[in-house]
Amino acid sequence: MTANTQTMSNGPMTTEALLRERRRLLGGNVSVAYRKPLHITRGSMQYLWDADGRRYLDAYNNVPHVGHCHPRVVQAGQEQMARLNTNTRYLHELVNRYAERLTASMPPDWVHVAVLPDLYRGRFKRGDPEAGGHHLERKDPDLQFAESIT
Repeated sequence: MTANTQTMSNGPMTTEALLRERRRLLGGNVSVAYRKPLHITRGSMQYLWDADGRRYLDAYNNVPHVGHCHPRVVQAGQEQMARLNTNTRYLHELVNRYAERLTASMPPDWVHVAVLPDLYRGRFKRGDPEAGGHHLERKDPDLQFAESIT
């Protein structure tokens, strides 16, 4: 494999070609992070590697608490996907058991529900130029706190 390429069924693909193909196949609504998108080819525990072999500490990508490819997480995921692979929009007992176990591990009165802007399902949707102001008008304590420290 040469620098900044990924082996695909059609041969090596540069980061730029991969981005062009992604945009063509997935459309513009599926975003990528950063002005110069990272071409990540693998992950292990707390690290990610790009196509040039550069290692990154991943403290952002939804896994910093267990890492990439953690053997117990991989095994649990495989077992669950062999049984059912869906999301929480359908009823399933394991979702409730997970929520019980998770909340039982927290101190009493720890959970605070914060209303966050959601451009797709939220009260104030994309296309509303006043959406941010509407959220602030709701006097949400979290937004007031964030505003006070910025």
